[in-house]
Amino acid sequence: MLETLISEAQLHPEFEFIPGVPVKDLLYSNDRIAGVKLGDGREIPAALVIGTDGRNSVVRQRAELELVKQQNSIDVLWFKLAAHPRFVADNVFYSILNGGSGFSVFHGAESGKLHLAWVLSADDKTDWKHTDWAETFASLSPAWMAEHFRNCADTIESPMRLSVVVGRCPRWHRPGIILLGDAAHPMSPVRAQGINMALRDVIVAANHLVPLLKAGANYEDMDLALSRIQAEREPEIIRAQQLQAQEAWKGEQLRKNGLLRLLMMQTAPFLGEKIKQFWVKGQYELRQGVTEVKLVV
Repeated sequence: MLETLISEAQLHPEFEFIPGVPVKDLLYSNDRIAGVKLGDGREIPAALVIGTDGRNSVVRQRAELELVKQQNSIDVLWFKLAAHPRFVADNVFYSILNGGSGFSVFHGAESGKLHLAWVLSADDKTDWKHTDWAETFASLSPAWMAEHFRNCADTIESPMRLSVVVGRCPRWHRPGIILLGDAAHPMSPVRAQGINMALRDVIVAANHLVPLLKAGANYEDMDLALSRIQAEREPEIIRAQQLQAQEAWKGEQLRKNGLLRLLMMQTAPFLGEKIKQFWVKGQYELRQGVTEVKLVV
């Protein structure tokens, strides 16, 4: 998708794509942000800077826009390994909870690779640098998946440890700059909504900014539009993060409570479809969005 967006943007003579060069700092003019300074020393002046550089946003830090973090942020070990035909054919997403340990496994965007996320809970004693991960995954999995982990043990790449910061900036903007996506509101990985919320931010920002940029609006009008973008997007972000926290809490109760897991396993053959329908219905807002977002420009 990113390659397609870049190809479309390159049809415009004003567009320049500079891969692999980080933003190091912001430029200022009369107390207004007026561009960026790149890692290679270049300076790019701009009427407006849009920071979309993720949960560890350098742009946010340089603009001194505060991020209020939620409690109970989690760490995740992220693995890659050889794919299994069952994942490729059905594009399934499995979450495994067994004996207080848990992980999720799914086919990623990279052809032929499974991604696996192991949640490091506060009481996790796993020596993750020295564990036989193939056997650990297999010991928690159903037979067909366990066989795959053991057969593909030599393809399991060393994990990356990711600190999952969740939170929201009380203010997404200053004169000359606005943050969108995880830069403004780092999302939990629960239900994988970060990219969806970021794209919805972009649509709303385009609706407000494109008419002003086409009309050659002054800085004051552009800066006023920034507050309207945040006001339109913020209610959905707040609600989505609340729903993610609720989902995470449910998962934690399942992880901690062996009796609850046993009860669910025993009732699943009889009530499984009803439980599934209830669970999916409860996630409707998180999966489909809370507010209507439509591109109008």
